[in-house]
Amino acid sequence: MPPVCLASAAERKAEDLQPFRCQHHAAADALEFDEATTRARLIDSQLASVGWDVGAGKASTEQVEK
Repeated sequence: MPPVCLASAAERKAEDLQPFRCQHHAAADALEFDEATTRARLIDSQLASVGWDVGAGKASTEQVEK
């Protein structure tokens, strides 16, 4: 595909994602989590759900360093 066509396709995809970006920012603003809370409540649970060895609390493991 010529570079111009690739750029047009990328721009269309970016436009398609815009509503999701707005939803993401609204959700993040509503939660008002700081970095540590985000890690504890969201990131660690998602890592654990896909099989990563996540330590309890602030404990690190071989797979996840906190």
